[in-house]
Amino acid sequence: MYSSILIVLYGLLVSLGAVAGTCTQGDDGRFYASIIYGSVMCLPIVVALQRGYKDTTFIWFSPLIALLAAMLVTYFWMPLVIETTIKGHHLCGKIFDSYLGEIYLFERAIPMIHIVSSLAIFMLSLRNLARVKRG
Repeated sequence: MYSSILIVLYGLLVSLGAVAGTCTQGDDGRFYASIIYGSVMCLPIVVALQRGYKDTTFIWFSPLIALLAAMLVTYFWMPLVIETTIKGHHLCGKIFDSYLGEIYLFERAIPMIHIVSSLAIFMLSLRNLARVKRG
């Protein structure tokens, strides 16, 4: 149950990082903040999922919640993946492409990191479900 609560918080916080805030004069600090608290939230989730389950009562909740969190994160971050990773624009939009610098390579990877980490959490929770069901 602990991991399910962490997964819900992770999904909400990371999704808010994509939409909450402004890009005043190309300020992309909210995206860097989202990767910081997203990774901080991801570590205890991975540890909790690696430890496995002692109680099989809530075994179905974790993969379901992880799937919903992955869908939520993908819904908010996929347009940014298309705009930044594929098309090569600034995270704040096309009009801020003149602000691009040398550190832009990491900035282009932020949306993809969020999507991959949410899918990894979902796969870990599915693995735990399969492990418990096998016995």
